[in-house]
Amino acid sequence: MENKIKQLAEILDDAPSFSDNQMRAVYFKESPKDGHYYPSSIVLVNSENFNNLNLPSDWGSKHEAVELYIG
Repeated sequence: MENKIKQLAEILDDAPSFSDNQMRAVYFKESPKDGHYYPSSIVLVNSENFNNLNLPSDWGSKHEAVELYIG
């Protein structure tokens, strides 16, 4: 069974901004012994710049995203 990578974008007011309008992702391998059963990646993005930045090319479009709120 192939595990699709889980992709998260975290929007933080104090995240760095990027002059080239490209978000940069950090990737993690699956690690079942640590409770991480799927490969994952995350980008941190400044809330002011989110609409002007491009997701990594292998992520698809922002229109396909599902917003999660944990509060």
